[in-house]
Amino acid sequence: MLYDLAPTPLGDALLVCDRTGALTALAFDAGPPPDARHAPLALAEAVGQLAAYFAGERRAFTLPLAPQGTPFQREVWDALLAI
Repeated sequence: MLYDLAPTPLGDALLVCDRTGALTALAFDAGPPPDARHAPLALAEAVGQLAAYFAGERRAFTLPLAPQGTPFQREVWDALLAI
């Protein structure tokens, strides 16, 4: 896993991606997973899109996603993506 931290109006955002660059997690005011490596270049696009969102310049994200969770969590996230 790879991670970076991005400052936002809500506090620092932790972004985590897999080796393919797909975003696996985003959390606020959280520390990196113990087995993750700091890799700002791998998450530069995600950090940029997040900054543009908070600047009011973006309403949708175009990032590859690979969320990890239980089948129930995945179902909830799929429902949220449909909204």
